Amino acid sequence: MSQYVQKFSDFQKISPFFGTLLIKSVVNRVQTSSASEQADDVLNKFVETKQLFRLDVLFRKSGNFVQTGLNIICSDKNQVIKMLLRVLLVFYLLNEAIPAQGRNEDLVISWEQKIKLDEFRTIMEPHLPYDYMNMDIYLLRWLQVRSFDIPAAARMLQENLRWREENEMDTVLEEDWTQFNNQYRFNLDGCDDNGAPVAVLFVGEWDMRRAVLAGQSDKMRRFMDKCFEEVTTVLRNMQARGSNATRVYIIFDLAWVSFQVQVGSRCLPLYIYMVQSQAAHYPLVANVGVVINTPDIIIPVWNNVIKPAAPPEVRKLVEVYGRKKSLWREALLTKYGIDFTKLSHEMGGDGPDPVDSNDLRKSGYLYECPELK
Repeated sequence: MSQYVQKFSDFQKISPFFGTLLIKSVVNRVQTSSASEQADDVLNKFVETKQLFRLDVLFRKSGNFVQTGLNIICSDKNQVIKMLLRVLLVFYLLNEAIPAQGRNEDLVISWEQKIKLDEFRTIMEPHLPYDYMNMDIYLLRWLQVRSFDIPAAARMLQENLRWREENEMDTVLEEDWTQFNNQYRFNLDGCDDNGAPVAVLFVGEWDMRRAVLAGQSDKMRRFMDKCFEEVTTVLRNMQARGSNATRVYIIFDLAWVSFQVQVGSRCLPLYIYMVQSQAAHYPLVANVGVVINTPDIIIPVWNNVIKPAAPPEVRKLVEVYGRKKSLWREALLTKYGIDFTKLSHEMGGDGPDPVDSNDLRKSGYLYECPELK
């Protein structure tokens, strides 16, 4: 077992709870031969995979079960029970808790990626002004979007920090956005089956031309950044309260869209800015952008012209559906785990009313999936 001690010590630096769990439940286990050999086999398999599991968030949900077992292990005098519980906890970790999160690349990284994360943190830590920026999930975004190229990720994050300072992004949520929030609706409307929030932008109603003609193009760009800032703030608050959510789903509703009002030549630069800003300043904040109620004339243009020429990350991020509700509702459920019946009445479901930007601000950007309340 001594060959595992250093590995577990490394894990403990990353996630104290996880490292302590492994040390207590395995390294200090009762030396009962058959059970010990079985535990060794499990641990060998675990170490050989070189998988580092981001359990800081995960164990807020499964931790009660695991911690209860640990309490019994530490207090029960029956050595057989203690041995069995240790083995049980190892199997629980490997066969239950971890695979359930294996689909989330923000919570699961390889050992080699963990080493790069540590190096990236060492480089960036002196430049990060807020504690949340030192969190693994935050730092991982910049590495992931640059394929774990540390110099490229460092340049991208440093450029983002300069942009935030120059544009006073730390205070953007304190500004009065009531009028824009009412004119350009943005709601949080339920969650997917894994607890990731669903944001709905009613782009078909957004009168972009009015903003342009009123000389408010710059404010419109800032409003878009404000929306992304709200989403990332909500995610951080959800994680702090025990959620595993690391990204959102964004639904762009194009019902009532007008080519003159929303898609004119003066308006297109604003949409381009939205895409560019999200990619540069809020990378990987969204699982996917689902465009619904798209006019029939736009779909072949997207499928045959825009999508083939778009960068791979855009093709992966954006899915476009027409105005046939049955198709995009089925896609929401089968592809993204979003049950439309649990969304609000406005989205055709039976769920509670959504939370708009004004109410979100009043709540301190605290959001909880309706089914979890």
